[in-house]
Amino acid sequence: MSGGDYPDDRTARLVSPAFTVPAALEKPRLRFWHWWSFNRDDSGQVQITTNNGVSWQPLSPTYGADSSGRWTRAWLDLKAYAGQTVRLGFYFRSGNYSGAPDVAPGWYIDDVEIEEGPPPGMQWPDSFLRTGEASDRWTSDFGVWELGVPTSGPGRAQSGSRCLATILAGDYTDDRGSLVRSQPFLVPPASNEPRLRFWHWWSFNRDDSGQVQITTNNGVSWQPLSPTYGADSSGRWTRAWLDLKAYAGQTVRLGFYFRSGNYSGAPDVAPGWYIDDVEIEEGPPPGMQWPDSFEDGEASGSLDFGFRGMGVGRADQWAGARSEREQVPGDHPGGDYTDDRGSLVRSQPFLVPPASNEPRLRFWHWWSFNRDDSGQVQITTNNGGELAASFAHLWCRQ
Repeated sequence: MSGGDYPDDRTARLVSPAFTVPAALEKPRLRFWHWWSFNRDDSGQVQITTNNGVSWQPLSPTYGADSSGRWTRAWLDLKAYAGQTVRLGFYFRSGNYSGAPDVAPGWYIDDVEIEEGPPPGMQWPDSFLRTGEASDRWTSDFGVWELGVPTSGPGRAQSGSRCLATILAGDYTDDRGSLVRSQPFLVPPASNEPRLRFWHWWSFNRDDSGQVQITTNNGVSWQPLSPTYGADSSGRWTRAWLDLKAYAGQTVRLGFYFRSGNYSGAPDVAPGWYIDDVEIEEGPPPGMQWPDSFEDGEASGSLDFGFRGMGVGRADQWAGARSEREQVPGDHPGGDYTDDRGSLVRSQPFLVPPASNEPRLRFWHWWSFNRDDSGQVQITTNNGGELAASFAHLWCRQ
């Protein structure tokens, strides 16, 4: 509705003229921008007919009782209808959940287009610097996600000026779920040690979370690729490392899935999830170097849940006389760690020398924990079935 809220108990379908869908080799797809805000029991859906409206089939998911929060560009595949004469329909339904009026602004649609030709391929690393190209490589099903210059959350991109975020300015909205998806790409062979690397920063409220997912069937089903980043904050930009060898040689799509629940009935939101510098990395991972003095920028290990930093420690204020080096890892080299966090920083795999060599781990450390906080060195021998070990420092706040 152009001048207010839509009425209750209505259904309507906006129908396009008939047209012939281009051939499948042209990779035809429907692109359009839309913004919506529906009340409970109300929804919108893109539909298609091949018999001039005698029957209609869903072309899109159902956009339900919530708000996109922003103008979002949709991508709907038309290859299944290649060569056929069709009509498109934007179907709106307004129910009445409570008996009293429960309405909202509605559904707004612009720049409808039938796009042809090869879709843009993924570019690695992807730093989201070119507006148009990034919005073609990464598509969001239910709004939420934005591309641009962040002014909330971390207040800056990891590199350059732009990143992908659940919201660029402010806090995300309650009761939302949205997946932003890459275009398909081929995972390098397992011998190349393929892995997904990206920088991210997050701050979620209770009952909210983010997860990296992957699909091998173009989005029919998705599997978790990462752990769930839950109701807390990374505290800083953190670089993730996710192994892709299980998908070697397959065509896949990546997805960053965000979910916002409503724990208390009142708004419980936060700045959200910010993604930058997404890359498919190949080649042997960096081996461990002994001694490791953390002087070469990014260390060779990997970090699962943020929290720890690499940089110049506060020896002058807290640690007194440290070891002779300046660049050291710490929970927060520029201040105190945050509450209610647990994080594991892991080495790359390495072979422990034979027992006759009397192997031992030596390192310098300094700590200051509050009550109920702790750290522990841990080890694993089952990292992918290899005869390897890794050490870890775990700082946990319960």
